[in-house]
Amino acid sequence: MANLSGEELVEAVVADVFPRWSARIVEVVQAASSPREAVLAYAQVNLEPVAGGEHEIAAALSTIAPQPVVALRSAEMHREMLQPLARTLGQLGVDEPGRAAALVNAVVLAASRQVESGETVATVMSRVEAVLALSAPT
Repeated sequence: MANLSGEELVEAVVADVFPRWSARIVEVVQAASSPREAVLAYAQVNLEPVAGGEHEIAAALSTIAPQPVVALRSAEMHREMLQPLARTLGQLGVDEPGRAAALVNAVVLAASRQVESGETVATVMSRVEAVLALSAPT
């Protein structure tokens, strides 16, 4: 087996994991029974790989690759992952759904850190739901 550089290793992980993760996001968002449920499904499906350790593996590998490569790949991946969420927010009539999706994703990233620190996905999701419900139109 050939020796891979850190950059090549990160590229291989991204090429393997990202399409599955992205497809799963699209699948659960589209399968949701309502736009509100789709937003919550987006959060849940992003927390599951964190709890399962996939995210931790990618983060660890990113430390051995050059930072510009990691930053570029990570930005591309996260931009693509926001598209289903932005479409859902647009269906809800949210102004500037792409920018709103970035705000929801900020909540999901904070939730990810809580899961990484040992809290269960269910516990963190109850907080995510409460926070997102505060901003729901009445």
